[in-house]
Order: sequence, then C-alpha cells, then structure tokens
Amino acid sequence: MHIPIISGEQFMAEALEHDRRQKAELELFKQKVFLSHKERQKLPGKNISYDKVIIQDAIVKDLQLRCHLNVCIVRNTQFINCNLSGAWLSGTVFQNCIFQNCHFVKTDMPSAFFIGCDLSGSRFRKTDMIWTDFRFANLTGCTFSSVRLIEIDFRHANFTDCVFEYSLIAECKLYNTSQQQAKSLGDLGVRDVSIDVNGSEMIHSDLESIKAFLTEKPAVS
Repeated sequence: MHIPIISGEQFMAEALEHDRRQKAELELFKQKVFLSHKERQKLPGKNISYDKVIIQDAIVKDLQLRCHLNVCIVRNTQFINCNLSGAWLSGTVFQNCIFQNCHFVKTDMPSAFFIGCDLSGSRFRKTDMIWTDFRFANLTGCTFSSVRLIEIDFRHANFTDCVFEYSLIAECKLYNTSQQQAKSLGDLGVRDVSIDVNGSEMIHSDLESIKAFLTEKPAVS
C-alpha cells in the first residue's frame, strides 16, 4: 500500500496557514463574534488534517497547531515553542522528533508513540493519555498537571526535574529508570497525585519509596 509522504517544506507552509487560521478564530472569540459555518470558511488560512501519511524533516516554531494527525508517521521533525492544545494525535508515531517547550492542553493522544523523542520543557494539562508510549523519551523539565496517565509506557524515560500534580497514574510501566534519570516522584514536585499501585509496574524504579504516600491521595475527578 502506498503511503503519501508530506515533505517538510509542505508541512511548514501548511502549519503557517493553520497558525493564521487559529489566531483569526481566537481573535473573534475574544471579541465574542460568532460566525456561521459559511462565514468561517472565509477566514484566512486553513486547518491541518492528515490521515495515514508520512511527514518528515520539518521545523515548526512558535505556532498554534490544533492539527488533526490520525495514524500518521512523523519523522525527524522539530516543534519548538508550539501550542498543540486541542490537537488530535491518535495512533500517530513520532520518530526522532523534538517537542521543545510545547503546550499540550486537552490534546487527544490515545495510542500515540513518542519513543526516543525529546519533549523537554513541555507542559501537559487536562489531557487524557491512554496507551501512549514514551519509551526512552526525554521528559526533562516537563509538567503533567490534571492529567490522566493510564497504561502509559514510560520505560527508560528521563524524568529529571519533572513535575506531576493533581493527576492520576494508573497501570503504567515505569521501571528501568536509573537513579541518574529519575529521582522519586516526591523529589520531582508531586502534589496530590493518585496512583494505582496494584495496577502499576514499578519494578527496579526509584518510585518504589513513595507508593504508600501516593495511594493516599485522591484521584482526579
């Protein structure tokens, strides 16, 4: 089966148009101006929506990307200071990608793969992550706030200076993180986190020492 390939140049051009569209819609929202569907079609720019394509070798900076990437493959692409809030990333595989200082607010990413990706300094808020794969990912300085992490694969991920707050961690794979990579969650600034100890895998992990503390915290409602 032939899978369409989107070049970095094409994706970057469409990302700029998408950013124009998002900013125009945001400005109208701030002004409490509500347009009909026909009127919305006349707004500048366009939205990004890809299904089962390969995107590669793009560099995207300082843009709002409420894009729709469904079961795509994204290779060797950099997202720097981008806002991916509200994006749909279901089943998409990110290979050798960088997400530096990016925002993920209410982002849908079930079964997305970030294996070996650099997500340093990124912020995840009010996002439900189910079956997401972060193996070998660099999560240095990331913040997970009011998120649900269910059956996530965090094996070999780097948690240095991460913060987890007001979140639910259940049935996640967290083992094989070295002491150099991850301190206990208590040292990472954990606040009001609930963890399903029985369902979670914490073998050979520095997270063992705070299991009792975490189980006493309430789950996110």
